[in-house]
Amino acid sequence: YIGDHCHLHAGVKIGKEAQIGKHCHFHAGVQIGDYVTIGEHNHFHMGVSVKNGATVEHHSHFHMGASVGSGAVVGRNCNVRMGAKIKENAIVPDGTTVGIGSNYG
Repeated sequence: YIGDHCHLHAGVKIGKEAQIGKHCHFHAGVQIGDYVTIGEHNHFHMGVSVKNGATVEHHSHFHMGASVGSGAVVGRNCNVRMGAKIKENAIVPDGTTVGIGSNYG
């Protein structure tokens, strides 16, 4: 399912049974895995990947090359900076900024 008013640029890949809320924006090369849940008003820059079974709550921003590991949960209003990696099954609290190139979890 892809919600209303989402923008998907060329080369975006959405896995099976992914659930994507309304008003999300996906730049070129974004990869969303199987069984991923994405809330409303999220923004994914070029090359971001969200692995199988991960959850992204509402109003977060993922910069170029960031990644979210399988089973991870990213809270509301988070800012995941360029090249940052959220590890498998990590939990990122609401309002967290994950720094450029860092590993979280």
